[in-house]
Amino acid sequence: MIFRSPDYSETTPNKELESIIKHVFDFVTKIAPTTKIKQIQKIEDNLAVIVCDNTLVHKYLNNGTLQNQKLTAAAHCFWTNIDTEKGSADQGLAFRSKGIDEHKIAHETLHAFSSELGKTSTGGYIKRGSHYATTKANFIDTIENQGSVLNEAITEALASRFRGTVGPGPGAGYGSLVLLADLLIGEKLENNLFLQDVYWGLGNKFAKDFDKTVQTSQVKFTDYLKPFVICGTPEDNLKSDDLLHGAIEYNLKKATSTQEIDQVYKFQEKIITFYRDGFISTGIVEDQDIERMNNLIQFANKIYKKSKLDILNKKTKNTGNTPSARTTTRTI
Repeated sequence: MIFRSPDYSETTPNKELESIIKHVFDFVTKIAPTTKIKQIQKIEDNLAVIVCDNTLVHKYLNNGTLQNQKLTAAAHCFWTNIDTEKGSADQGLAFRSKGIDEHKIAHETLHAFSSELGKTSTGGYIKRGSHYATTKANFIDTIENQGSVLNEAITEALASRFRGTVGPGPGAGYGSLVLLADLLIGEKLENNLFLQDVYWGLGNKFAKDFDKTVQTSQVKFTDYLKPFVICGTPEDNLKSDDLLHGAIEYNLKKATSTQEIDQVYKFQEKIITFYRDGFISTGIVEDQDIERMNNLIQFANKIYKKSKLDILNKKTKNTGNTPSARTTTRTI
């Protein structure tokens, strides 16, 4: 990585910031697909890092031309050295000198490591994880934008996992969506089909498997790419509940042993309870929303018991023995 001042000239590295970014790099290379490691390494090598003062302006290098860029948030990812002919660019990070913390650094660095530019027959595309946008040839005017909400939620969830916690960071405006991302990701990050297909954009195996696996909830994976809120109108609530139920059902049904089912359910209960108890960024404070989170836990418990019973019955069928109802009940 290369540290630069707001006028884009090279400057002395900020050792503390450099150390955090390198730790994020180590974290990402453990959970990213092996086919993405070289790309992530190249991004890390060429990453421009800028720290801005309270003027909230830094210089944005666009095809060799320095332009003023107002930094309205605490941190963000930006592109440098854009080559529209090749569909390539170097990624950069810009932070305000006040108000940055490890979580924000991790969030924006994850955006950088998961992003790329590419060519299409009519223009180009920009990808940041599950956020995919087709653009005109200059890579600035967006024609089609999909998955940005889910991408932000996954990135926020992963930033917390990097720090060894769950849920959104302080002040996250889309905090409620991180509940969905946490449930979809599950507890294990390595070799995670959801992350590899959806966040890193390798394919559609997860989407097909999700639609095939989830039967209790009438929801398709494509619904996750659309904006929604967990707490809102009754219509919003019904839609979000379908999505959350689908995420719960998918990971419980994909468990292959009673021990794994126990682990998945315990994690789901931990996540939902965290939100039910009113984490400040979720907005879940009304009695009706607490009730909805309790209903989610009850639903998870129902699918947990059914999934566990299905595995026990499958084992019994394979061995040719038929357990009594009393034995089955005691095991669950």
